[in-house]
Amino acid sequence: MKIAICDDDKKCNDKLHAMLADYLVREKIDKYEISEYTSGVELLDEYSLGTFDIIFLDVEMPGLDGFETAMKIREADLDVDIVFVTYLKDEVQRGFDFNAKGYLYKSVTQEQIDERMNKLINERLRNNRNAFHKIKLKNSGTALLSLARVLYFESYGHDISAVLENETLIFLDSITNLASELEGHGFVRINKSYLVNINHVFNVSGNRVTIIKGADLAVGRAYKQTLTDALAKREAGKWKE
Repeated sequence: MKIAICDDDKKCNDKLHAMLADYLVREKIDKYEISEYTSGVELLDEYSLGTFDIIFLDVEMPGLDGFETAMKIREADLDVDIVFVTYLKDEVQRGFDFNAKGYLYKSVTQEQIDERMNKLINERLRNNRNAFHKIKLKNSGTALLSLARVLYFESYGHDISAVLENETLIFLDSITNLASELEGHGFVRINKSYLVNINHVFNVSGNRVTIIKGADLAVGRAYKQTLTDALAKREAGKWKE
């Protein structure tokens, strides 16, 4: 899980960071990153589609304020969850123009952070497009895996590798069980060992499939038609039907 905090007041950033980390540790979500920014410009300089799952965004910032920053974020990413942080209660309604997931006031408590995070995570678990999948890490602990970021899964006996753009997570499961659990989430079995995210398939040539990041994987003969059908649905914009 990747979270951004953007507030020109460093003390507010640090306070929110500490409360979010406390929540994630108590919920045994081991794989997470919390990034801090002190201006909307700084946040946008590093932003691209899928960079973060959740953004806590201060409304009152010099230069580019929170609403202007949110507008630019929404031009690139319709799915990221935005929570506004403010002193100004009369600005609440405006935030919903940017599909905000709520407001926090700067006197925020740990209990309010816990409640907001529970709502955000539960909603994502119910939403296929933004789904998280809870995994039991091989070494210890658990993680909430953002399925949109997974390029593909590869099985090694009872271990599964979730290959993301910048990291690989190893967890306990079988590829057959995982394929069943992720049915309808945009993943397609291409052989006995691989389950690929159809949205990251760049090219299919013969019995090989190229993933956007450059991986070249073998396609089993028995799975070729399933992959072809899934790609056709993707191109027609019907994958979720």
